[in-house]
Amino acid sequence: MMKIYLTVMLLSTNIFLFGQTEIKLKNPSFEDLAAHSAVPEGWFNCGTSGYSPPDIHTGFSDFFDVHHPSYHDATYVGMIVREDDSWEAISQVLETPMRRNIQYQFSIYLALAENYISLSKSTHYEVNFNQPTVLRIWGGNRSCERGQLLAQSVPIDHHDWQEYTFEITPEEDWRYLILEAFFIDENGMAYNGNLLMDNCSTFFPYGKIELAKIIDYQPLSNDELLDYIIQCKADDADLTDTSVLDIIYDSWLFEQTAYNIGMRNLVTSIDSFQLQHYLNIYEKFELTTLNDLIRQTIILHDKNSNILGEVRFLKNCEELFKNTLITEKIEDKRLNYIRLHREEIIELLKSCSF
Repeated sequence: MMKIYLTVMLLSTNIFLFGQTEIKLKNPSFEDLAAHSAVPEGWFNCGTSGYSPPDIHTGFSDFFDVHHPSYHDATYVGMIVREDDSWEAISQVLETPMRRNIQYQFSIYLALAENYISLSKSTHYEVNFNQPTVLRIWGGNRSCERGQLLAQSVPIDHHDWQEYTFEITPEEDWRYLILEAFFIDENGMAYNGNLLMDNCSTFFPYGKIELAKIIDYQPLSNDELLDYIIQCKADDADLTDTSVLDIIYDSWLFEQTAYNIGMRNLVTSIDSFQLQHYLNIYEKFELTTLNDLIRQTIILHDKNSNILGEVRFLKNCEELFKNTLITEKIEDKRLNYIRLHREEIIELLKSCSF
């Protein structure tokens, strides 16, 4: 029953197995109170360290002499690049990660402000940051990490709002998104420019992992074998099956569900038999800290304590869970487990029908 339970939980929260997930952004239209050096709710600053954040504008705000009307609702974001080779960017944690090898479409409205007058940190004089820039879209797995450049726009040199649509194929599973203003020529001279952004779409999957009819799995990388395992086991609801494929798939499924609904919600809503199944799996990966974290979360949740340290632990347990997956290198250990059992996995995959 465990796999059926988790599959229903995933589907009810827009997680489709096989990675077919429509990823909705928090505050995609950058709505908030207009303010300079501020980031809209749901986003955080990822620009050059030591510099002010981007700005939240309306058609009625008067800072930096930007009077551009918004495209959608009340506010939008303005970002600049600077002649001292610094630039601005914003980021957010995705509620549902981008899945590698899945093709997504993403659109956003962009424009160039005619005026963006501000003090130059280089000259200490006011200058007009009015040169065209490009939008760069990054994926990462840590705050402000630029793991993969997913897309880059053409130079934005028009003052009217225009929609830009990008086709994106992540090479890894990415949990963070960065939208970044950047110079037209990466290797050229830095200059003062601006970029306005409004009305992001969802990340809409329009393709899925292409599964060729492969007789010999030997040429595939461990990453590619993982994709096949996920698709092979997605409809398998047999809890008693603890084959190599199940161990790999169930570890992956637990993390996807925990990221989406919260680790605390997950581990306190499944029965003890299901929970022990996951703890056993993670023991095979030697994830001692992760298992201790899960057990402690359950104990303190049931205790309903008002002790400050225990309350703080429960408040931070989601972030602790995510950090533990990184520090204990669960992705590396899962791939290493595939490497160690590669021949067995290949034989089992041959019996799957895709």
